[in-house]
Amino acid sequence: MKIFDFNWLEVKKDQPLALTIGSFDGVHKGHLSILKKVVEKARQRGLKSAILTFSNHPRLLINPTAKGIEILQTAKEKLNVFEEVGIDEVYYLDQVPGIFDFEASRFVQEVIIENLNAQFVCIGYDHRFGKNRGGDVQLLKQFHSSFEVLQIPVLEEETIAISSTRIREALRDGKIQEANALLGRNYPLTGTVVHGNQWGRTIGFPTANIQLDHPQKLIPKVGIYAVEVVINPQETYFGMLYIGFRNGLDGLEKRIEVNIFDFDREIYGEEVKIFMHAFIRDDQDVKSLTDLIPLLQNDKKNVIEFFAKQNFVA
Repeated sequence: MKIFDFNWLEVKKDQPLALTIGSFDGVHKGHLSILKKVVEKARQRGLKSAILTFSNHPRLLINPTAKGIEILQTAKEKLNVFEEVGIDEVYYLDQVPGIFDFEASRFVQEVIIENLNAQFVCIGYDHRFGKNRGGDVQLLKQFHSSFEVLQIPVLEEETIAISSTRIREALRDGKIQEANALLGRNYPLTGTVVHGNQWGRTIGFPTANIQLDHPQKLIPKVGIYAVEVVINPQETYFGMLYIGFRNGLDGLEKRIEVNIFDFDREIYGEEVKIFMHAFIRDDQDVKSLTDLIPLLQNDKKNVIEFFAKQNFVA
């Protein structure tokens, strides 16, 4: 898969494309239906399958200090999904000068037609593009002599539209299994193992402290979770994840710590991927580390039972 993360607008593409446009926040089931259709059309017609998107949240590109933005996937996590689906090329708009000032019709003419040579364009049911989000499927259809347009209808889960907003709400409420069902995969947290105060070692539950790759990554509700931990493509383990403030202990900042089952190796500085499977319990106040031991013992028992019932094998 080729990534175009520079100002590629001045470099005309000769190979025609089957293209989709969007931010693909979370790359949920609705997004996957669009991506699969683009790949299908590309293979049928001998085209390259491509995505026109942003590597960062558009609001952050307009205002780097914007507050309240929570992303469901980092650019790296999205690329992994794009590649799994079979996308050939990803065109980032981040480095294209003045892109937010492009009126929708100019965007179609100069970017989609003249530069990318799109022969097929597929978008979601509610996608809008161009300055002030002025472009929609009806505008695209006005260019029918240049490319075919397909709009994918809304996908529903239990009669409610699948959306990034609904997934965010589920994650904030700790409804991990609901969020995963909408995403079509387990919600990921990707980060680097950093040094902590090593309290867990003293009570038999050593944890890896995770510093997330992206400061705007949405962190689910505080509590304990059943997770899979991938340290490299060949090593996958079960574990229990803690998100919280260590109520009753230090309580200074939110922490993300994972106790990896059947694992005993120093991995400071290594990247880990955590895939969340289920919410186990809310955070609880404890007066001391000794009081924490029976809670963690019970948590581990519940996590192991969860994976056993799901017939998971790490």
